[in-house]
Amino acid sequence: MKTNVLELINELNKKNKLERILTFMISLYVSALIFNLFFESQNIMTGGITSFALLIKYFTKIETSIIVFITSIVLLILCYIFLGMKMVKRSILGTILYAAFIKITIPVANLIDLGHLDTLLSVIYGAIILGFCNG
Repeated sequence: MKTNVLELINELNKKNKLERILTFMISLYVSALIFNLFFESQNIMTGGITSFALLIKYFTKIETSIIVFITSIVLLILCYIFLGMKMVKRSILGTILYAAFIKITIPVANLIDLGHLDTLLSVIYGAIILGFCNG
């Protein structure tokens, strides 16, 4: 009985793998778009790698996506050292795609003018949408 349940779970995981990857990619894309629309455009720092990247960009004028990518690579190396290769494998796709999506969504964010939006509303709207993206 126990092996039948495990086989069923493994079969369901294989079937849903493509759907999970696509959902993950869409979520990363929307997260990057929201970052460019609501946070970077108004220099709002919410914490994490993207805010660190905004801070570095402010002083060096290096693109945010490059800073996010480099910082994520450093964190992947630390992840490998302390947590092992299994965790690194799970994080590589997200690391590469998020930095790329930040770069890709810049022109899209520039098409949508939210300059008139109050800073507090930007934070609220951005946080609500990111909450849905992050699950």
